[in-house]
Amino acid sequence: MARLAFVACAVLALTACGGDEGGSPEASPTTTAQTETNGGTKGSGSPPTISGDGRYFGYVRGAKSEPPMILFDVAQTFSGEAANRAAEEDGAVPPGEAVPNDHYERNPEQDVEQLKLAAGPSVTAAWPAGFLTRYISRGARAKCEKGAGPMPCTQVPLGLESFFKAIAMNDLSADRGIPVWVTIRDGLVESVDEQYFP
Repeated sequence: MARLAFVACAVLALTACGGDEGGSPEASPTTTAQTETNGGTKGSGSPPTISGDGRYFGYVRGAKSEPPMILFDVAQTFSGEAANRAAEEDGAVPPGEAVPNDHYERNPEQDVEQLKLAAGPSVTAAWPAGFLTRYISRGARAKCEKGAGPMPCTQVPLGLESFFKAIAMNDLSADRGIPVWVTIRDGLVESVDEQYFP
C-alpha cells in the first residue's frame, strides 16, 4: 500500500527539471499538483464531462498550432477503492477483485472536443516513461537522469513546439491518445500535464 501511495504521489507531483528552453531545475518554476481534483479526493474519480473552469483528465487525440488548440477526449480516472468500484460497475473486474496498479479509466463516449490553448500554456511530459518523454530536450533529459534538482523528476517541462511535433509525428486518432490532465481557466487550456500509468 505504501508503494501505491508513493507511485500516486510521484505521478501527481509536478517538479520542474529544466525544459526545452534549457533552464536549470532551480530556475524553472516548480508547481505542486493538487491532490484534490474539482473537489474530489484521492480515491474518487475525475469529472466525466467538461463543465467550465477546472482540472480534467482525458486524452489528447490531436492538436492544431494555428490557432493553437488540442483535440481532447475527456474521460474519468479512478484510484483506490473508487477504482475497484467503478471497474466492478463496468464489468471490467469480477465482484470483490481489485484493479491492477490501483487505477481504472472510464471512457465510454470517446467524443473529441476542440479546446483552445491560452497564450504560453504549460506542457509537461511524464518522466521517465511517458509518451511525450522522448520529445524532452537532451539537456533536460540529462538533468533528470543525473537526479539534478531538489526533487526527483516526475513531470518535465516541454516546449509547445515540441508538444505539437509529438502530436504531428504520431497518429493518435486510431487509439485513445495521450493521457493528460488539462487545467482550464477562463475557457482556455493553461496547462497540459501528461499522466503516466504503470
